[in-house]
Amino acid sequence: DIASVNLYTGQADFYKAGAAPAFLLKGRKAGYIQSTSLPAGILEGIAFEHAAAALKEGDLLVLVSDGVVATGMDWVLSELEHLAKEDRLEAEALIPVERLFSHCPRLVVKPEFERLVRNGNELYPEQVILGQVADSGEGMPEREEDASRETAENPENFRVCGTDGTFYGLYAFHAEGNSGKYRPVKMFLT
Repeated sequence: DIASVNLYTGQADFYKAGAAPAFLLKGRKAGYIQSTSLPAGILEGIAFEHAAAALKEGDLLVLVSDGVVATGMDWVLSELEHLAKEDRLEAEALIPVERLFSHCPRLVVKPEFERLVRNGNELYPEQVILGQVADSGEGMPEREEDASRETAENPENFRVCGTDGTFYGLYAFHAEGNSGKYRPVKMFLT
C-alpha cells in the first residue's frame, strides 16, 4: 500500500495490491479507497491498482493495516466523522509517531552528527546524548549522561531525535567489545 502526495498540488496517488482501504476525511465527511486486487506476493504478475484523489489543506489521509478493518469499515468511517464533528480529531486521534515509542529512552544526536542520522547511518555513543531536549536557546539538553554506560546496561530500542526535537527513528544498541554502536531499527521520514 503506497500513498504518494504532492504537497504543492494536493494530488494523491494510491498504489494498492490487496491492502486494507485508505481512508480520507474531507471536511467532516469520510470515504475510502479500496483495492480489489490480490495481495502482492501471492502470485507472480500481480499489479498494483492505481487510484488518485485531490487533497486540500485540512484533509486527512489514514492508512491502516488489515486488522483494523477485519470487522468492517463502517466503524472507521463513523469514528472519523464523529471525531471531526466534535472537533476532537487532533486531540484524540492524531498521535505523533514519537509518542508511540515513549516507553523507549530518548537519545539526542549532537548537532554535528545530525546529517548521519537523517541518512540512516549507525551512530556511536559519543555522537549522542541521553536525555531530553531542553528549552535552552541552543536546544541542547541541560545535562549530558554517558550514553555508552547507560546503553550497555540496558540494550533496548532508543528514540533518536535531533537537537530541535525532530524524531528520526528507533535505534538499538549493539555491543562490540568494550564499545558498541546504535543501529537503525526503523526510520521515519520527517
